[in-house]
Formats: sequence, C-alpha cells, structure tokens
Amino acid sequence: MKPSIAPDLLSGLLSDAPARVRKRLDADPAKADTWQWNDTGDGVTVDTGSETVRLSAGPLTTADQVGCSCLLSPRCLHLLAVVGSLPLTEAAETTGEDETATAAAPEPAAVVTLTPEQRAAAALAWQTGVELADTGLAAAGTALKASLLRAVHACRVAGLHRVAAAGAALSKSVTDLAHDHPHFSLPTAAAQLAELLDTAWRLCHTDAVDAAVIGVARRGYQPADPMRLHGVCAVPVASHTGYGGVVTVLADARRGLVTVSDVMPDGVPATAYRGAVSIGGLSVSHRDLAGGVLYLQDATATTTGRLGGGKARASVTGTSDWDAEPLADLWRTPLPAQLDRAFTAFSLPAEDRPEAADLLFLDATVHMGSSGPALVTDEGTAMTAVADNTDPRVQFTQNLRRLGAMQGHRLRLVARLLPGRSRRVAPLAVRLDGRVVHLGFEDLPGVRPVDLPGSAVDDTGSPIEPMRLILQRIAMGGRDCAGTVAAASTRRAAARLRQRFMPHAAGVLDNLTRCAQAVEQDMFGRTRPTDRPGFATAWAAAHGYQSAADLALSRATWQDATPD
Repeated sequence: MKPSIAPDLLSGLLSDAPARVRKRLDADPAKADTWQWNDTGDGVTVDTGSETVRLSAGPLTTADQVGCSCLLSPRCLHLLAVVGSLPLTEAAETTGEDETATAAAPEPAAVVTLTPEQRAAAALAWQTGVELADTGLAAAGTALKASLLRAVHACRVAGLHRVAAAGAALSKSVTDLAHDHPHFSLPTAAAQLAELLDTAWRLCHTDAVDAAVIGVARRGYQPADPMRLHGVCAVPVASHTGYGGVVTVLADARRGLVTVSDVMPDGVPATAYRGAVSIGGLSVSHRDLAGGVLYLQDATATTTGRLGGGKARASVTGTSDWDAEPLADLWRTPLPAQLDRAFTAFSLPAEDRPEAADLLFLDATVHMGSSGPALVTDEGTAMTAVADNTDPRVQFTQNLRRLGAMQGHRLRLVARLLPGRSRRVAPLAVRLDGRVVHLGFEDLPGVRPVDLPGSAVDDTGSPIEPMRLILQRIAMGGRDCAGTVAAASTRRAAARLRQRFMPHAAGVLDNLTRCAQAVEQDMFGRTRPTDRPGFATAWAAAHGYQSAADLALSRATWQDATPD
C-alpha cells in the first residue's frame, strides 16, 4: 500500500522542517505506524486522529504529490512522520526502465575518470558515512538521515551507482532500526555502512577508479539465445529488509544456471510459490516451473543469469529429471570444482556474482552429529546441515528437524554453501522416493521431526567472531563504543584473537581503539574527539579485514575437499 518516495524529495522535506518538529519526530520515529492507512485507488490517505495526510500514487517525486490538512503542512509532524516511513524509490523507478532488451551498449572502460560532479557527490557520501560511523546507527536522527538521502540522490544523479545503492540500503536499515522493525539486521546494516565508507573513500582519493567502484544502475537485460530450461529448485526469499517471494533456479545445457524471481516488499513466500509467474505469455506457478521443462525463445537475460521480461515466447515441454541431462551433469561435477566456483563468486561484488553460483549439488548420506544433521558425500567429505532461513514464513527449520530423523538415508540434494561458517551448508531441495521436495515450502513426507541442538539452526562462531562483535557494536553505538569507556572489552577481544593465533586481526582492533581514543582540548581544557575521518577509515578497514578473513577461514575448512 505504501508508495515509494524519491530520496531528494524526502531529504528536502526533512531538512526544511523546523528543529522542534525534527526533535519530536526523533523522539517517536514510528508514530505513523500507529495511524490508519487507507488505499483510495489513486493514492493513500493517513488518518492521524486529528488530521489527514494525503499521498498520491507512487513513486513520489515532487512536493505537490504529498500534503496534510494541517495548517503547518508540509512542515508538520504528521506529514514528516508519514513520509519518513515510506520506502525509497529504486533508481530505475524514476527513469522508467523495464526488463525488456536494450540496445547492446559498448563495454565500459576498465578505468573511469571522475567528473567534478562525481567527486562532489562522493565527498558528500563520505562525509555522511563518517558522521554515521562517529554517531552510530542507533543515534542517527532526522538531520543525519536527511544528509544520507541527499548523498544518495547526488550519487544517483552523478552516476555513482554502487555508493548510491549502499546509501539507499543503509537508509532503509536506519529506518527499520528507528521503527524497531523485526526485519532490522545489525550484521547487514554494519556491512552496508562499511560498503558506503569503503566505496566513497575510493572515489574521494583518486581521479580515476576501476569501473567496478562506479557500479551499474541496474542489471542490463540483453537478448538471449533460445533456451531449454530444466527446473532445479524453488527457494523462498524472506529477508530482513521486508522483501519476500521466491526464486526458481533452472538450468540450460549451454547457458548453465539461470533464475526467475518474484520478490516484492512485504511479499509472502508461500503465496509467490503457488502463484503464477508470466514467462513469454505463459502463466505458470513457480512450483510447476521448478519441476518442469520450459522452452524459451526471444527472451532477455542479464550476464549474471537472471531472466527478464520482454516479448519472449515459452512453452512447457516436459518434466525435469535430476538424473537426466543437463541436470545430471551438475551432480557429476566434483565437489572441489563446485567449491572453487562458489568461493570465486563470493569474492566478487554482489551485483557481479553469477546467479545460483553458491549452490552445491550433492549425493550424500545423512548422519546425526553433535551439531545437528551431517551430510557425508560418497567421497567421504562431511559437512553440517543448517537452516537456510529461520523466518517462520518458511519451512527450513522444521525440515531440518525431519532431516535429522533420516540417519543412514542416502539422498540427492541441492544445498547452499554458507560462507563464514565452518563446513556449513543449507539444504534447499531433496529428492525423496523419486520426488523433489523444496524444503522451504514443503514438508519432507513420512518423517517425524526430531529435536536438534541449537547450533543446527543458529550461526556458529568463527575464530574471528570477537572482532565481528566489536565492529557491529561500534556500528550500532558509534565511536563511544570503541573509546576509553569500552576499551577494556576491545582489549579482551584482541587478546582472544592473539590466543587463536590471529595477531594481525588483533593489531587491526588495536589500531581502531587508538583512533577512537584520539582527542583534542579546546581553550577551556575540555576534551572532544578528533580525526573523525581517521576513525571511520579505521573502522571500515577493520570490517573489510574481518569479512575477508571470514571468507578465507571458511575456505580453509574445506581444504581436504580440494585438490593439492
């Protein structure tokens, strides 16, 4: 029901509001969630009890599309509370782009020289990121959010797509945190802040950057050759950002793995799974798509393997079979080669990763280990199975308990490799009695669930976990969570890292503590923090180190499954 709003419009409304109104909004940022929202067909009205806020149908891009019956509109608390709860428009929404094929564009230059407008936008993003790192996400009020939105808009206009996307995602997390939304994820928000700082820093400290630092506005859909697509599995999406739906994985003999997705804000995975998706004029459910064979021509697709719309033509030509080509070849690929493919994809920026590159195709026997169900491949490689998503809207957790009751069963399955976790995989689909069961949507038939240890569902700690917890705490609370008062806990974390033979990680934490404690005195002898950019740089560098170390440690746990 809620329309989306352009970041420049929201930033302008928040910035123009009187300080007293912003202060009241900061005291209760979720006020609009308690009001009555009504869909009028051509927009939305919000009944506040005493006034009525009016919103046109989205996306909202100009001030005349919003209003309030209050005499202070558009600077009133009612309007600001409502627009502050709206989702931001995606960059494509304001350009009118769709997923039809576009003319083939020339290959982008490997190195891009920045324009003055791009340098100015990057500087604004960097300054905002520095302030967020210093203040902490929990204390990010209306003024700071307005600065972040201005940076997002400036970067979009300047064509700095990667940093704009990071800022928009971070703005959503800041709003979720302020509204105490259950979808808020601190690890994700910390990663978004690190991405904003890292990308903005790179843009601010050179006149020419790699094209990957600029990023792309959206995936470019190009005409694709005819494909005979064999359904592999359907995977629910129930994200902490509020998006829900389903992604269906298919395979073509020449192109490899591709995906068809149906993911929307506040979407319900089970509804999307049973509902129809339109492909080439053919209406078919994701459930049938995941188990069928589809001939598709005149389609469009991204270079990463995501199918688009366009004027494709499609027809269902049969039922997919995991034992028949081209699917059987997925399971013939040795596990070491599958791991190499997955970890190579993890090292790429998210927008450049091939679709479904993190999937493993396994023939394995179920055993019950101390950490939950264990899968042992025919070659003897063991791994622990965990739930891919613990959201109550999906069935992974219950099916993991059923899998634990199947000790001794040999299964053919599709699982997701989980980076940052020691030999953990998340089963997505299992073939049982000749039938493929999609574990996020369907129960394993004829199996009674058993109790599992908590670690089978929850994340297990990595050797570098103390560093991750410190960095997330700082992202939430800001510089004070790494300064003099909190220095003792940071020193304890560094000591634990040294005990685990990770002196470089400990040194990175020590440097972060020194930067956090840097102060200066004013003319009255009062101390205040200094070098805020230095602290933000140190935090972003520490987060980058921790993320890279997590991936390397995860890769090392599979060492005996890789060739010498």
